[in-house]
Amino acid sequence: MTAPAGPTANLHLVAAITEGIEKFAGLPTLQHEYDVIESRGNQTYIYGWAIDPDRQWTRADLYLNGELVASCEPHEREDVTSALPQFKFGRMSGFNFGSEDADVGNGHTDRADLVFYDGDQPIATVFTPVRTDLETFVPLPPEHLMKRVIGSGDPTQFKRFALYCFGQYLAAANRHREFSGIKKMLDWGCGCGRVTAHYLRIGNGPEVYGCDIDGEDIAWCKANLADGVFETTSPFVPLPYEAGSFDLVVSLSVLTHLSKDQQADWLREIDRVLAHGGLFIGSVHGYSAALRGGEYLSERLKREPFFDDLSDEILDGIAPKGYYRATFQTPDYTRKAFGKVFDILEYIDRGVGIQDLVVARKKDARAGGVLGWMRGR
Repeated sequence: MTAPAGPTANLHLVAAITEGIEKFAGLPTLQHEYDVIESRGNQTYIYGWAIDPDRQWTRADLYLNGELVASCEPHEREDVTSALPQFKFGRMSGFNFGSEDADVGNGHTDRADLVFYDGDQPIATVFTPVRTDLETFVPLPPEHLMKRVIGSGDPTQFKRFALYCFGQYLAAANRHREFSGIKKMLDWGCGCGRVTAHYLRIGNGPEVYGCDIDGEDIAWCKANLADGVFETTSPFVPLPYEAGSFDLVVSLSVLTHLSKDQQADWLREIDRVLAHGGLFIGSVHGYSAALRGGEYLSERLKREPFFDDLSDEILDGIAPKGYYRATFQTPDYTRKAFGKVFDILEYIDRGVGIQDLVVARKKDARAGGVLGWMRGR
């Protein structure tokens, strides 16, 4: 089975997703989740919850493709309070929007921005691409592969979160480089292609490569995402690519599972395969992820800038014993570690779900680059 027939989004998709609302640029992102994004009849519905850790938001506005279409006040979410008691403002965190626009996300990709207010003051924003045809837009892996990636076999959750992640990475990349100039990219740790599939749906987009240590995931990608180039790789450096191969390398929830030494090795290896001026965008577990994990983790991260001694058994039998773990690190540690190898362009709290996003660029070789850093160690 190969990717299903259907519309391929041209590069105007990049503009649709990446063009945010300028007057809200720079606002922080909240802890949030979407429960429903769908169209029924002549209505588009977007339901979910969002929490500001420091204060209660009092109103939220929904913008579709930059146009204000609906507003709502927070409503009670006892399920959020029960699941996340560490969040002071979790109880009144629900949002519920309905917009009369039957064409939203129906055969094309749109952008939904949610802006949150305290009184009349905008305090935070979140955004997601919107498609209501995800069932056919990208193929669905078998349930056990989905569970290995997200801990759940829910196909709606799997596809919706993948599209959301795609939007965050695409927007971050495009802020620092015209996406049309990215000719070749690598999804490092692509798993079963949940996000990779969306890069492949950009018509006239980059040549897309994906790699992972999970051979079953890669076999599925080869069979179902035929336009990509996929390869099973070792848990250890190097990657099987020539130096300077890629204009963009992305990784979602990979560094979040590596030891300090493995992170350092892989940052240098990613630098090696990046072309001049290339971007690396990767996610890490920072303060928000630690807080989501509970008081023990959040308090520990206040005392320790990095810890990697929490086991994660989800890849037992695939990764070497003890290799895969839950790793947490402070923004200061991350900036210093990345900064030894790359130029740091952005550090985005809660840049992709509960994980923070680091946007970095290959250093100019004339300034010494990674080789200069290694000589000075």
